[in-house]
Amino acid sequence: MRVVLLGPVGAEAGGEALRLGGLKQRAVFALLALNARRVVPLDRFVDELWPREPPARATLGLQSYVSRLRRLLAADGPHLLTRPPGWMLDLDPAHVDVNRFEQLLTDARRAGDPRALLAEALGLWRGDALADLQAVPFARAEAARLAELRLAAEEFALEAALLAGDAEAVVAAGGRFVTANPFRERGWRALALGLYRTGRQSDALAVLARLRRGLAEELGLDPADDTRELEAGILRHDPALTVVPAPAVVELSDPPEADAADSLLGRAAALAVVDQARAAAGRGRGALLVLEASAGAGKTTLLQAVAERVVAAGGSVVHGSGVGTGAMPALWPWVTIVREVAERLPDGAPGEAAGHALELMVAGGPAGGSPTRLFRGVVDLLLAAHRVAPLLVVLDDLQWVDPDSRTLLALAVDQLIDHGVLFAVAVRSGEPGAEAVVAALRRDAVVRLPLPGLGVDDIAEVVRRVSGQVPGPGVAEALHRRTEGNPFFVGELARLLASEQRLDPDAVGEALPAGVEEVLRRRLERLPQPTVALLTVAALAGRPIDVETLAAVTGLDADAVLDAGESALLAELLVEQGPGFALRHDLVRQTLERGVFQARRVRLHARLAEAVRARGVLAAPDVVAVARHLALAEPVTGAAAVPFLAAAADDAVTRNAYREAERLLEQALALAERAVDAQLVQSVRGRLAVVRVWSGGARPATGDGGGEPDLIESIAGWVNALVTRGVSGRYGEVVAIAERALATDLDPAARAAAHFVAGWGQTVRGQLDEAAEHLRAAAEHEIGVPAIQIAVPAYTAIVAHCRGDDPAADRAVRLAHDRAAGDATLTMETDLYAAWLHAMRGDADACHRRATACADHEDSLFGAHARVLVAWAEAMRGDPAAPGRADEAYQRVAASGVLLFLPFYLLLRAEAHRRVGDAGRAAELVAEAATRSAVLGDVCRVPRLTANGVQGSRKP
Repeated sequence: MRVVLLGPVGAEAGGEALRLGGLKQRAVFALLALNARRVVPLDRFVDELWPREPPARATLGLQSYVSRLRRLLAADGPHLLTRPPGWMLDLDPAHVDVNRFEQLLTDARRAGDPRALLAEALGLWRGDALADLQAVPFARAEAARLAELRLAAEEFALEAALLAGDAEAVVAAGGRFVTANPFRERGWRALALGLYRTGRQSDALAVLARLRRGLAEELGLDPADDTRELEAGILRHDPALTVVPAPAVVELSDPPEADAADSLLGRAAALAVVDQARAAAGRGRGALLVLEASAGAGKTTLLQAVAERVVAAGGSVVHGSGVGTGAMPALWPWVTIVREVAERLPDGAPGEAAGHALELMVAGGPAGGSPTRLFRGVVDLLLAAHRVAPLLVVLDDLQWVDPDSRTLLALAVDQLIDHGVLFAVAVRSGEPGAEAVVAALRRDAVVRLPLPGLGVDDIAEVVRRVSGQVPGPGVAEALHRRTEGNPFFVGELARLLASEQRLDPDAVGEALPAGVEEVLRRRLERLPQPTVALLTVAALAGRPIDVETLAAVTGLDADAVLDAGESALLAELLVEQGPGFALRHDLVRQTLERGVFQARRVRLHARLAEAVRARGVLAAPDVVAVARHLALAEPVTGAAAVPFLAAAADDAVTRNAYREAERLLEQALALAERAVDAQLVQSVRGRLAVVRVWSGGARPATGDGGGEPDLIESIAGWVNALVTRGVSGRYGEVVAIAERALATDLDPAARAAAHFVAGWGQTVRGQLDEAAEHLRAAAEHEIGVPAIQIAVPAYTAIVAHCRGDDPAADRAVRLAHDRAAGDATLTMETDLYAAWLHAMRGDADACHRRATACADHEDSLFGAHARVLVAWAEAMRGDPAAPGRADEAYQRVAASGVLLFLPFYLLLRAEAHRRVGDAGRAAELVAEAATRSAVLGDVCRVPRLTANGVQGSRKP
């Protein structure tokens, strides 16, 4: 049997294609094939097929899909086996084209002449990977990973051709590659070197100049150091350019031998693997060390040992971690990593892109802007740190890290392991989604560290260290049977029984009836009451907690807190972390939380919230913490959490973490509805609708949604709610609401916001004189909302162009860009506005530059709009396939429910089809634009597009 995943999902057995069924059944098959001969848990299937809310019969549905696939494969295909906790496809992984592709790449890296292997690997592709499963989360993530590998393979093929002396082939293939992938510097370098070796020095320099301009104009970046070095070498005719240089080698010294008494018990095999990975990293090939095991297996301890070995050998380590209570903002693990790097780098080492990451993340405030630029900055920053000293990046509790942080990890691994950077992550198995976390990482980079349970001899040594005495006969064996060698369980049970002076085999057999929780409870009972109170507060805090907060919540003075904390430290239930404390292990937190009855838990959360709020100005993690505590204290605090949840959502949006923002606002909405506060409900609904719309999520509501929003309560919420209402085709209604607001007594900022909404609505309706007057009035006062401050001049520019005043339009666009400077998200929005204006003028090249800057944002509706403009521009530049892409992009915009400028896009599509000679289709689209205008009240007044009179003759 042969499985095809590098294209639409397919399978062939006995020379015949198998009918794999509908979307979900094909998704089940694809996930099994990607994990051939590995068990895929049932929970993983549920998470992937029903990511938001699994139906009550999800398990039965899955069993039905598996049963059908099993019958399909029964004749001569592989067996689909039931293996708790899920299913396994008993298929040789080599028969899956994804695995074959990755194996060929691995072989190519070791081959003297890799060209044939690379050609075979690239020949396996039949289109975009998993092309028919893009509605399924794992397929999107896997497709993105494979697409990156495919591009890397194409770049490798160019370099292999250079090494073989076939520069002419590189010139031909490299030109096509950089056209399709304008920001892949490795491909540009290969093309430039190919040109240079064929005697075309000036063309080589011109290619690098084009790259420099593209990076500067579209991303605001400078070329990488390797690119600049190549350009300098070409200018001086460096003889070294006639030979491809070997990769730089970073020498690592061997770590010192550890004292036997202090050695890490039972981890010799894991540390041997670590040393092998370190040696490979020293030769320029990094790795992703993965520790996946159950709670208490010693993952964090082993991570610490790995870090110590790297530091002892002259390397550098940076750390990040997830938090099980969800008490940290999006991307926070990377904020801590960037801070650590910033403290160690010499001045000027990071470079511009990395400096951008420092500027946005070190302060701990909102990261903001385009994830493309931010993520690139973090990657460049890590590379700069690695050039100073061999680098290890550690991420603990990866199962609790937010999705955006995992995305950045995957990108960093892809970009940096070929430079010799090491990564080490720990994942707790058994947690929801843990399998998916590991599966999403680059497979050829993964090196799994063995974490077996402790053997009997190791357990005997643990008992000796804990109790100070050699264990009696049978004790270590009994502990091994009872704990299966889990290091945390062994240590806790040994400490308990030693403290009770019952360290014998019979006591071991009685002491662990319900896992470690029973042991921990009995240990807690032996501690002073203030210590238990402190530990309880630390558990509910869900994150490291300082002495002042502990004092405020427990009612103890600072000295008493320190005394109680010392008792917990001696009991090895608490550890010092920064200026405060943290629980030693998450199992301790879970045990403590379960021991607090509900009424007391609610009041402790309320007191924690008040203690954090008392600090005054709150950093992002504090906002998240207050929101969490107030939400959990709802029975006594009511809807008090709502503004903090909204603020946490705002912070998530500035980090482009829309899923997290939506989750927080949904939680806020539920609280507001339970509080029966109509005004609060309306405010949250408006914000939630905007987040959903601009993240490409749910359609905007078309009903009244609880009445008109309150302009006085929130200018941003009022504007967002009305814009959301308008883009569903109710522009006249929105203008009427804004004009009613203007008839009341408003402060200057609110009045300016109302003028903006009225001007925006009249712009879309084609009422240009009225729009110009409202926008002029909006510009007279500071509104205080950055997005509106750039939207006012942007729509002013559109109105000015439509009224024939292009100099005024240019001035307004420049003002919008000036106001957006320094904020990548606002710059992206301004680029879309500018792209609209260039399309209205018919300037395809300028439109393409601006729209491309937005089009890569797959999770944003800005990107969907921009892709219509990109395709139009490419059609006007002569691409015969571009009108089809414009049609597809338009359908995605229309399907979103955001109907803004649909007639304008229809006319652009008509122009694109006319450009390639399809006059009939163009006429149909012009007629459709007129119909859309009549239905929506969205009237295109662009002079160039309405010259035929179809649009201009209609009134809204």
